[in-house]
Amino acid sequence: MQAKEAEKRREIVAFEVEVEGAKEQHRLFPGYEDSDPDLELRGAGEPAAPRRLMIASRPLPVTAFIFEMHTQYERLRHKVHRLLPNQFRSVDPDLTADDAMMRTYQSVATNATATANAEIANPAATWSARLLAEQNVAIALKPMIALVIKLAKDLGTYLAKGKRSGYPNKPTGKYRNVTSDLHYRAQMSRLVARYRVEGLVATYAKQPDYVHSGFERDHQPHSDLLKKVASQTEFADRQIKQVVSGKQAQGGWTIMLHDQRHRAGRTYKQRGKTVSSNFLKALKDERKRLARLLRAAMTEVHDALSTSITGTSPALAKAVLDVGRAKNKANHAVQAVSSSPDACSLVLAAEMQLIAADRALQATPSAQSDRAAVTAALSHMSSASALARSRADDVRAFCVAQMVDSLEQDAQAMKNVVASPPANFSDIEQLTHLNQAERNTLMADIKAEVEAGEDRLLLGQNALHDYARP
Repeated sequence: MQAKEAEKRREIVAFEVEVEGAKEQHRLFPGYEDSDPDLELRGAGEPAAPRRLMIASRPLPVTAFIFEMHTQYERLRHKVHRLLPNQFRSVDPDLTADDAMMRTYQSVATNATATANAEIANPAATWSARLLAEQNVAIALKPMIALVIKLAKDLGTYLAKGKRSGYPNKPTGKYRNVTSDLHYRAQMSRLVARYRVEGLVATYAKQPDYVHSGFERDHQPHSDLLKKVASQTEFADRQIKQVVSGKQAQGGWTIMLHDQRHRAGRTYKQRGKTVSSNFLKALKDERKRLARLLRAAMTEVHDALSTSITGTSPALAKAVLDVGRAKNKANHAVQAVSSSPDACSLVLAAEMQLIAADRALQATPSAQSDRAAVTAALSHMSSASALARSRADDVRAFCVAQMVDSLEQDAQAMKNVVASPPANFSDIEQLTHLNQAERNTLMADIKAEVEAGEDRLLLGQNALHDYARP
């Protein structure tokens, strides 16, 4: 497992593009475009998705990202000619040369990506060969991204700064209050290709972090619920401790959702805290229920020991002492069972004292009539000790059932969110370059992918049971 994870890390190529103080971080990795990368959550008979080179700063395959960069460049060029047909020459006097460079960069990046995807798809390729191919893609992408940033930053600077040396008066209207670092580039929600990631299912750590994309990883069950479960003493040495590691519960299962759908979900922001709060209340009630059962059993043990045992033999004297200790521990257990973590150990200690007393009485023929109290107490003790021994398991089973129930509610709530477009699909309605029929088709596709993702999460409930294992 460690070797596999190390190889995955070696396949990641990170690079930074900086133009006049504007920085962008990018990360390339072999990934999956539209299917679950984790076999345990893939539906029965569902084929594995082909791996291809992805870019983490956008939820896109690199091939689509290249096209997006070109699209952004063209949109900027059109904006330049529409807003500043003459004056913008003072900002960038050689746009024709930029056009030629963009075409060259796009061609080089496309060819490098095709080579990298072939290496990724080749099962015989070494990780070093794949890494080299990815590095070549990064090298090819950098000047292309830099050119778009430069054009966007120049336009943003002009519109924000207004009158400067060589600049005409500051524009008015909707461009009046823009900031100097504003980049006039397409937002994540404005390109249809980006919606291919919605509905993807994986653990938080395995899902790419599409920074500033409008797409977010939604924990199901909620990350705060996982952390509340992990904080219980009964889970101190259980697998859930690894699941909740890191700030965002890195091992928890997530589904990728657009912000519009995520906000409408059952556990977004304050609603998630309510889910956790309700769990803690339910757990408190369950602990009280288990405590009542244990208290009732130990009360019967205590009452059965009310018969006095008398005698002068050493064995009988020891029996008297053991019964007295057992009765005392039983009383303490009754008092502490709802508040003390030592209550279960007190129950088991009382049982050991009773067993010792019974053995002492067995060794004294004259005291057989006195065994009645001990025998009665032991009959009640069997149920009490069973409750004490299983109490931690009972609490863990209750918590797992709560997580499963929460997951089912999360899944159903999200299915309800996507059930009736255009409700909760305002982002799609804003895609004005699509006609209504195209928007309806996109919403139907998203609905199907999210529902399929939720079904994959529900099929993976065994993972929640594993959380309670050592």
